[in-house]
Amino acid sequence: MIKYDAGLFDGEGSFIITAYRRKNWRTGFSIWPSISLTINAYKGKAILEKLQEKFGGHIHSIYIDKGHLGKLPLVEWTLSSLDECERFAKTIQPHLIIKFDDCVVFRKIVKLVKAKRHYTKEGLLEILKLRENLNLYKRSRFWTFKRVKNELIV
Repeated sequence: MIKYDAGLFDGEGSFIITAYRRKNWRTGFSIWPSISLTINAYKGKAILEKLQEKFGGHIHSIYIDKGHLGKLPLVEWTLSSLDECERFAKTIQPHLIIKFDDCVVFRKIVKLVKAKRHYTKEGLLEILKLRENLNLYKRSRFWTFKRVKNELIV
């Protein structure tokens, strides 16, 4: 079953590293790793419930507007606990093909966050530099490495 889970995640899942602006934090930013997997609500909810039983996390419904086709119902499973993310990533990593390299980077970042490296400017920049290699096909980040580095200099 783990190979199936890894294959499904390889196609439909995401490793996410979010940077939030937090003016009251030491560095002015917080970092939060998470994992998500989104699939068709009609066929996939039972699969996500099995993942939730095994690894924890939360399931919620979302809708994507498809214009003249109406709204497409989807279900999303998310992990946001560092321990849950670490356990899931470690479990599926040997079976990943497309996202294997992303998993390696994600696990490094989780390790750095667990060690509280994001509380220092150097650690924050190290994490954001690593994140530049994560999900190379997605480039819609607001707080990029370059932007945060410029903010920290000011």
